[in-house]
This record gives sequence, C-alpha cells and structure tokens, in this order.
Amino acid sequence: MRVGHTAQTLWRRAHVSDSRLHPVGTCFFGTFMILDKHIAIESEVAEPGRRATSWIDYGFGSDESSFAGCHRFQITRIEGSRGEGPSKTDPSAESQVQIGLQSFQCNPQTNVPFGSEILKQFHYQYARLLFANGIQSVLLRGT
Repeated sequence: MRVGHTAQTLWRRAHVSDSRLHPVGTCFFGTFMILDKHIAIESEVAEPGRRATSWIDYGFGSDESSFAGCHRFQITRIEGSRGEGPSKTDPSAESQVQIGLQSFQCNPQTNVPFGSEILKQFHYQYARLLFANGIQSVLLRGT
C-alpha cells in the first residue's frame, strides 16, 4: 500500500483524537496503520430494521517479515421498528448497536500459517484485550 505524504505516525496517546477518526495511512505507535475506514451516514439507517455498519481497518506487520495481518473494528447500528400497523413489530422498539472485532494474521513470505498454535492464541487474546480496552475507554467517556 502506498500512502501519501500527509500520513503521520502518532507516538503518544495524547495525539490520538477522542472525537474523530484519523486519516487512512496514519500509523499508531509505529505498529498499527489505518488501512480503510467507513462511517455510516444517517440515511443508511432511516428505515426500521435496517442495518448501518461503520468500520475501521488497522494493518500490522510487514510483507518483509513472517507476521502480518489486519484488525477490523466494526459498529453496526440496527434501527428499531416504530409506529403502528402489521409491518411494525414493536412501536416502542429502540435502536440497537452491535460492536465487533474481526481479524486475520498471515505469513506474507510463504503460503504457510505463521507460528505455533500457542502464538496464534496469544495474538488473538492480545487483540481482544486491546479491543475490550478501547470499548471500555469509549464507554467511560460517555459517563
């Protein structure tokens, strides 16, 4: 992936925005780079029962090493059914939010899985802890 000259590397937590996503190409702590992002717009969830998904993809590793991959943090908003009539299931239904983590890791040098099963499990648990810590941080800011 080629990144324009505007891409930046952030080394301090204080430089990471609490209110907006950084641009594609931004690198965090010399390890995670934003590869893609999408924020759902209001019109995507205007209809009851409709799902609108936002995501951000972080890549890690290098094609010059035996370990690389991607984490996708995804938020799906499901608009509740409102109103009356047979097509509306619950006039008091509220919107729901689903938060998810998807990831993969690979060995970009050869077409073989990277590392041992223990290393795979360690990486998976590490990613889950980072994800959970991020969610906790967002929820604490809202209180």
